[in-house]
Amino acid sequence: KLYHLYKMSIDTSSITSAIENTEEYHNALSSFPPYPNPANRVVHAHIYWDLSKEFSAKECVVYNTLGEIVERNENITIDPLDTYHGVLTWNCAQVGAGAYYIQVRHGNAKMIIPVVVYSR
Repeated sequence: KLYHLYKMSIDTSSITSAIENTEEYHNALSSFPPYPNPANRVVHAHIYWDLSKEFSAKECVVYNTLGEIVERNENITIDPLDTYHGVLTWNCAQVGAGAYYIQVRHGNAKMIIPVVVYSR
């Protein structure tokens, strides 16, 4: 095989600025599947979050399958079990049967926990 190699010089005197390499920090957020699922009155999910930011139930919203907000945090609590782990509890007795999505935010991280609610 024949390779053609070329040597070239670059004039860097005309460079006036450079773009800095910036990194954006992403918070970590994860959960185990909710239980019981389907739920009737109360559903729980173990969630894990990044220690860099305090976590609260104010960052939880429940949506229905149409994307409408059903609840913000009225019936959602988070009981911390550790500095990075807790149990999210949603009292779903006041909503009708159907599929719902609990959106949890923590810093710039977001996750969705799907839940099925049935009525007796």
